[in-house]
Amino acid sequence: MSEISALLPRSSPPPKDQTIFLLACHSPWLFLSQKGLVIIRSLIAAYLLFVFGMDLFFEIAIAGRGMMFVFYMGNVSLFIQLLYYCITAYWTGLHFKEPSASTSNSDDYTLWGRVRNCFEIPRESTKYFNRLLFSIFYTAAVSFPFVVTIIFWMILVPSNPAKDLEVNFPRICSGPDELWRKPFCDGWLRGFVLISLHFVNSGIALFEILVLSSIKCQWPVWAHIAGLVSLCAAYTGWLYLGRLLTGYYAYKWIDPSYNGWESTAIAILSAIAISVFMFAVQYGLHGLREKLAARKRQGYSRL
Repeated sequence: MSEISALLPRSSPPPKDQTIFLLACHSPWLFLSQKGLVIIRSLIAAYLLFVFGMDLFFEIAIAGRGMMFVFYMGNVSLFIQLLYYCITAYWTGLHFKEPSASTSNSDDYTLWGRVRNCFEIPRESTKYFNRLLFSIFYTAAVSFPFVVTIIFWMILVPSNPAKDLEVNFPRICSGPDELWRKPFCDGWLRGFVLISLHFVNSGIALFEILVLSSIKCQWPVWAHIAGLVSLCAAYTGWLYLGRLLTGYYAYKWIDPSYNGWESTAIAILSAIAISVFMFAVQYGLHGLREKLAARKRQGYSRL
């Protein structure tokens, strides 16, 4: 196979020796053309950007939490997912428009050449470590939305439904009767942000795994688990940094003065365990999709 992978016709699946960067630009299903994939990825990226903007507006302008916005796990997961879709939507569009040039990565080391290479799909000779990092990034983008959903609906809400929901999504109707406040007093923005962060984004991740991406089961497994655990540990440190900067904990379960250090440690380890569990679930979904897509292609080949 040549170093440059040309764009495949609609009736052909991506070859097995493509790198993860190009596999992210192909759907495994014959019914979804490259043009359709570009449109869907672009629409999802636009939707996530809209949600991010509405979430930012709600947290800062309506709820008045300011800097705490960057420490909530739903917002962190949303940012990772948004970044992934912005990258892959651009790559898929570039690959659709210029299948050969999109992976050329010229050896031009001038300033312009370096800037241009940053926006091209990495060549197939990219170092293994860089491919592994992108694979871990992809794994986080499709795993963390489920983690956020599970923790919110199965842990935070049942533990104290009224209080947790009101703390995270307060109804702002008691302030000055300004015109810009009125659309939000009925709670539609509150509900939109809640459902988007803790339900819709998980559906998008599932759609990515089963339909949009041809990325295979992650390998090596231990490296991806280590990567997810490291990201969870980094997020824990991020939460305590938020405490230093704002004077508040984003979540009461990481506050040692509320539960004690033992309960706090158990809560953190439980969150990491949920992340590893969701890695196993999405790994199984990747394997299921690979088998179903391969069976479908075999069916077409017999016609």
